[in-house]
Amino acid sequence: PGNENLAEIIVAETIRLNNIVLEFLDFARPQRLNLAPVDINNSITQALQFIQPELTENNIGLETELSSAIGTVTIDQDNFYRALLNILVNAIQAMPEGGRLRVSTGVQKSDGSIVIKIQDSGIGMSDEKKDEIFKPFYTDKNRGTGLGLAITKNIIEQHHGTIQVSSKKNEGSTFTIILP
Repeated sequence: PGNENLAEIIVAETIRLNNIVLEFLDFARPQRLNLAPVDINNSITQALQFIQPELTENNIGLETELSSAIGTVTIDQDNFYRALLNILVNAIQAMPEGGRLRVSTGVQKSDGSIVIKIQDSGIGMSDEKKDEIFKPFYTDKNRGTGLGLAITKNIIEQHHGTIQVSSKKNEGSTFTIILP
């Protein structure tokens, strides 16, 4: 009795440390993919619905343009969802004063690959930072582990895809995922 506040702090810090350890393990150990046909647009819609409260709270407008030409794609839905969330959370964090988030999908005419673009109107990045963001343990955040985008890149590459970023300081960033 009388130490309830201390107990709450201990529980919160234990959860935070557990999440950090899990993130390290997820990065370090090979992932087994549970591949199944998935509607990519549906996965994107679910991720956007999940982050909608954060968008509203941070005064971020959402635009979507999801192509109906995309059918199902064989992916690990849970891992792919995690990769999407990592990019979307970073986009939100890049717009502390609010802004615009645009998510689109399409099919490349040249080879039929699926293209997913996530664009934010945030703070953008320098070329030097852009070269570092997919490297393990790189972070410019106070409480980050620097593994979110490294894990995201691993997930995309396990699906034989690629992830690219284009960005300009104070003009936002665009993450492009291409899946075969």
